[in-house]
Amino acid sequence: MPDPVRVLHLLASLQAGGAEALVMNVFRRIDRTQVIFDAALYTTGPGFYDDEFQRLGGRIFRLPYPDRRTVFRYGYDLHRILTDEGPFAAVHSHLQSFSGLPLLLARVSGVSVRVAHSHNTNDGNPVAPRRRWYRRVMRGVIHASATHLVGCSAPACVELFGERCARAEVFRNAIDPDNFPSDEDGARDSLRATLGLCKGDFGLVHVGKFELQKNHARVIDIFGELTMIVPQARLFLVGAGPLRLEIEERCRALGLNERVTFLGLRNDVPRMLRAYDAFVFPSWYEGLPLGVVEAQMAGLPCIVSEAVPQEADLGLGLLRRLNLAADNETWANEIVVAARLERPAKKHREHQLLRTGFDMTQAMQRWERLYLGDVVR
Repeated sequence: MPDPVRVLHLLASLQAGGAEALVMNVFRRIDRTQVIFDAALYTTGPGFYDDEFQRLGGRIFRLPYPDRRTVFRYGYDLHRILTDEGPFAAVHSHLQSFSGLPLLLARVSGVSVRVAHSHNTNDGNPVAPRRRWYRRVMRGVIHASATHLVGCSAPACVELFGERCARAEVFRNAIDPDNFPSDEDGARDSLRATLGLCKGDFGLVHVGKFELQKNHARVIDIFGELTMIVPQARLFLVGAGPLRLEIEERCRALGLNERVTFLGLRNDVPRMLRAYDAFVFPSWYEGLPLGVVEAQMAGLPCIVSEAVPQEADLGLGLLRRLNLAADNETWANEIVVAARLERPAKKHREHQLLRTGFDMTQAMQRWERLYLGDVVR
């Protein structure tokens, strides 16, 4: 039996985040007798998924952070990995506009499958003339160097590849329904007790990195308004990131710190989501957030900003999109109304996951074709 082909994923890190979670979800399920993932990262510290990634057979390569002083070193080191550590059947870049450079190097190195993957509708950088020029140049390099252009949603594809890009394909941020608990009686109460939620408590949850995009400050303000309507409301924040300390201070300043629980990074989010009453997500911009899909799959009503694309709706009647211009009282009232919705049965949730293209088994076939093509192994 031939050895599995190796695919090199280019990421900032293997911390818990949308792109990283997607790569891990696929790596866990892909036929590893045929395909093995490696990762080239430009962060030096340990990542949330590092150990698991290596247990699955993946290698981790460290590259310098590619700023203006070190970008040539990044390119040199990546070229060395491509030539000395391969062969690689594919290079799959998740680095938004910067993908142009590594994919050009992959093309020069003779890698036959070169994937540019867009995960967002904004890179979080100021729209200055120099930045616009950089994006325009890199878009051209991506088009010239990538064999496949994929994105988590149609708006994400437009952001990176342009409005008239016929080559771009949407690859959903698929999830595994087997990771979500059944609906048997008593399971939810047990989960709530684990979190310290008492009978009559209202559990609101947010899942996401503590960074500007996720708008945690607004989450806290909305929750503050919710406590005026529901005195027994509690907020749970899942994630890590540079703004966590700032958000903790905001909670203290508003007198909410005893009502807010910071859960950090978790590897049991799909299971725990069922314990809550509602999910809030007022992001400034999004590609297609995995957490919103997972929350619906858990049967959780979701109040999200209009930055979350309509494509994230599983058609379960659980997703409500609000304009960020709406005041905190409006958001809080919508959360209360949504929490009263009847939760669809798991069989129906699984059916909708499959129908809308978010089921991992269905998605795996596309990922394997992406890397293996029509080659019979």
